[in-house]
Amino acid sequence: MGKHLYLACEDGSIKIVKIKKHGLELTRTLQRTESRCLSLDILDDKFIYAGYADSSIRKWDLQSGNTVLHI
Repeated sequence: MGKHLYLACEDGSIKIVKIKKHGLELTRTLQRTESRCLSLDILDDKFIYAGYADSSIRKWDLQSGNTVLHI
């Protein structure tokens, strides 16, 4: 996916920001949830795993932008 920042946000969303030579560009915002997003783990360029304040873990599909697993 190139050089990106993945941001866990207090509003429950995940923002994906592209790193450019002279700044940053917001490229995508994944669906907001009702709980704060506290942590992220990116294992490959297909999925993001996120931990939330409500003790849940979600697996996000980056291609569709949807949650594919909610534990």
